[in-house]
Amino acid sequence: MFILACAYVLADWFAERAWQKYLQRLGHAEEISLRPKVPNHLNFAKTPLLEQNGYKDRISGARPPGLDHAERLINFGAVADFRRGGFTHLAAEAVSTNANLSVNDQKAAGQVLAEMEQQDGEINELLEAAKRPYSRFDMEINSDGPVPNFVLLRFIAQVFQYRALCFLALNDPQEAAAQMRVFDQVVEGLRGHPTLVAGMIRVAIIGLEFQPFYEGWSRRQWSPEQYAEFQKMFARAECLENFDFSMLTGERLGVAEFVNTKTPREMIEKINLSGVDEVKEPIRALLMNTYFRSMPKGWWRRNLIEHHRILDGMRTNLYDINSRLVFAQNDQRGINWFDKELTRAKPFHHIAAAAIPNIAKALQHVALAQASSDQAMIVCALERYAAKYSSYPDSLPGLVPEFMVALPKDLISGNFPIYRKKEDGTFLLYSVGWDGRDNSAPAGPNDYFTRGQDFVWPFHRAR
Repeated sequence: MFILACAYVLADWFAERAWQKYLQRLGHAEEISLRPKVPNHLNFAKTPLLEQNGYKDRISGARPPGLDHAERLINFGAVADFRRGGFTHLAAEAVSTNANLSVNDQKAAGQVLAEMEQQDGEINELLEAAKRPYSRFDMEINSDGPVPNFVLLRFIAQVFQYRALCFLALNDPQEAAAQMRVFDQVVEGLRGHPTLVAGMIRVAIIGLEFQPFYEGWSRRQWSPEQYAEFQKMFARAECLENFDFSMLTGERLGVAEFVNTKTPREMIEKINLSGVDEVKEPIRALLMNTYFRSMPKGWWRRNLIEHHRILDGMRTNLYDINSRLVFAQNDQRGINWFDKELTRAKPFHHIAAAAIPNIAKALQHVALAQASSDQAMIVCALERYAAKYSSYPDSLPGLVPEFMVALPKDLISGNFPIYRKKEDGTFLLYSVGWDGRDNSAPAGPNDYFTRGQDFVWPFHRAR
């Protein structure tokens, strides 16, 4: 028993020494600060609906009746994909590529909106709140902090995306833009949230902004003033910056807080460290849980060191926040490095294996969302330029500084998006795809991350 006690003491001592050495190698403590709070009456996220239902630990029950009613009216499967040049056909299941709206489209849009008005209290609440200057959901850098109800927030964004498409079908771009402000406020409210899950939900909601914008743009429904507003909206995307913030907070500081403040029993209950299915393998699960509960405290600290070291390696191998680049061509190398490190780190890899998400896959969606935001922002500037000078510029630098402060650079290539003005009065705008090469603008029909495909802004023939 004395020898075992000594072994535990030595394990703790060596682990603490290793932790201090790691902090010294890091060079400095990361200075992380969350966005300051704002008055409730100026905060979109402080509406009664979102306060009561917008967080997992505050859910009052079923989905609010107005939104539940909206779901029964909306055919989400009919929403098209703008990157394939599609237009939403509101009157049928199938997606239409015809920009000319039929009477059925307009009739369907009117019916959906009229039906929603029967229980529109929550819809109006969110529309009114979207006029507020700020949007910030509650957040803390710890494992017990408030967690947004991502399912509800994404559904709200989908409802208002569909409503925007309905108003465009009725040729009411002003009301369509008002709907888009709601899900933009949801996006803004999730900015700087300390969990990677929140960051990826934010990316998914950003992706909902492009379809109504594209359809209104293709039908020439937006005004120069609306383009200026949308340009500011797309400029706030900052997908990689938000992703990296989540990596430093929830994925590093949050896990550190979790390990340093929770007992082994609490950690086992929170996450499945062993990866064993307790239902299918109850004996093995019991043995593994006993092992975790009897581990020296120092071993948990060593697990934390390995988690941080592997996380730092993933950040180095897959992207560079300082140069604002995603190393897409190193995707598989980063995954292989991660797998290799986990096998080397035994028995100190348990937290890393359980807590580090699929970063490489997440970065694909970050890169696509940022490319789409940058292209949409450029399209806004191009339309404002054309409204003033009656044609598109010969090159993108012609937009600066009158219509853009600076041109955005691709996350993958590090260069400006590729633009060509055509003789027929249209333009070609695209960014290099996941393979990091200029493939002369072929767009992937099914998989945007297939080799040889670029991220292309489609120019519909209706233009």
